[in-house]
Amino acid sequence: MGSTVEVAADGQGGSTARVTYQLTALTPEGEGPLREFAENYQDFLRSWEADIAHHL
Repeated sequence: MGSTVEVAADGQGGSTARVTYQLTALTPEGEGPLREFAENYQDFLRSWEADIAHHL
């Protein structure tokens, strides 16, 4: 299975989405960098959220 998207009403006229990805290295050499990316993904998302909010 690749990725999934779940959308639910938030009760305030909007919605909340949850996106799940399955990451797969294409070569053995890519396994380490992919693992590092996955381990730091939450920090990446937080920085992305802060950068977007800064420009709004």
